[in-house]
Amino acid sequence: MASFAKQIKTPCRIVECVCPEKVALGRLKTDRKHVAGNRDAKLYREIKAGFQEIRRRKLVVKTGLGLEACVERVVGYLQLQ
Repeated sequence: MASFAKQIKTPCRIVECVCPEKVALGRLKTDRKHVAGNRDAKLYREIKAGFQEIRRRKLVVKTGLGLEACVERVVGYLQLQ
């Protein structure tokens, strides 16, 4: 990803969005009409089990803080660099 960004002369920025498991499962439960039909607790746990930590420079956004706060953090991060 970083090499592609460099190739097209664009800064590479990573934003990792996180929330507590209880919040993630609650969101999945209330959003039953999502286009991905298999989007459920089972899939969440499968993806979580295979998650690889992002070891590059990144901004971690706690999505439980609310949309406005998250957007402000991301915009601030993108403007700094």
